[in-house]
Amino acid sequence: MIIHTIMFAEPIQITNHPASQEKKEGARVKLKCKAQGRKKVFYQWLKDGTKMRGQNRSTLALDSVELCDFGFYSCQVRYADSHGRGVTSYPAIVDIVPRDGMSEYCVRPRPNRFSKHHPTWLNTTLL
Repeated sequence: MIIHTIMFAEPIQITNHPASQEKKEGARVKLKCKAQGRKKVFYQWLKDGTKMRGQNRSTLALDSVELCDFGFYSCQVRYADSHGRGVTSYPAIVDIVPRDGMSEYCVRPRPNRFSKHHPTWLNTTLL
């Protein structure tokens, strides 16, 4: 008789979800996510549901934020061998308040129309 034992990894638990913030243009935003599991966990930050390239630490820092940094940020946490599956934090809303006077509005074009790496800038005066 052959007996096979299947072991399942203990589920990952997010113990600290990122908190929503309101910041003025030019300020620094710092979001934190903490998770625990039976094995080493890996982090991936998302903005509006899309993976942020190179943002794979438990803390996300955005220096000198602009209006186009407004959005919903969440953190996906997984085990190395989980093939992309894992758990996702509650979303944090990052609200950016325009500076007084002159402000730059950032319009991010849709990737299928323009290159997603080259945003288009518009200058305007706030009334």
